[in-house]
Amino acid sequence: MRLIGREVLDKFKRKHPDARSQVDLWSHDIREADWKTLADLKRDYPNASLLSQGRVIFNIKGNQYRLVVIAVLVAGTISVEWAGSHAEYDKLDFTGNEIKRKR
Repeated sequence: MRLIGREVLDKFKRKHPDARSQVDLWSHDIREADWKTLADLKRDYPNASLLSQGRVIFNIKGNQYRLVVIAVLVAGTISVEWAGSHAEYDKLDFTGNEIKRKR
C-alpha cells in the first residue's frame, strides 16, 4: 500500500514518543500490505474499526492512541488523516466528510 500523510505520523511521534516504535511498525506493515478488500485489512488488523467515508480507526499501544485513516484500497492507498490519544479522539466526530469537534 502507498502510505500518505507521514507528516501527521511524524508530528504525532514527536508529541507521543512512547508510541514511536508501534507507529513505525504499523507504518511498515501498511507499506508491505496488499489489501484488495476491507476483509483483507480486517484479517491483518481485526481490531480496526470501519467507519463511513472510507475511514478506518487503528488502535495503537493498547488502544491508548488512535490513528484515523482513509483507505482507498482499489487505489492501493492509506491516507493518515488524524493521530492522537484516545481521549482526544473521543472529543471529535469522524462520521461526516470532515473532522468536527463534538458538542
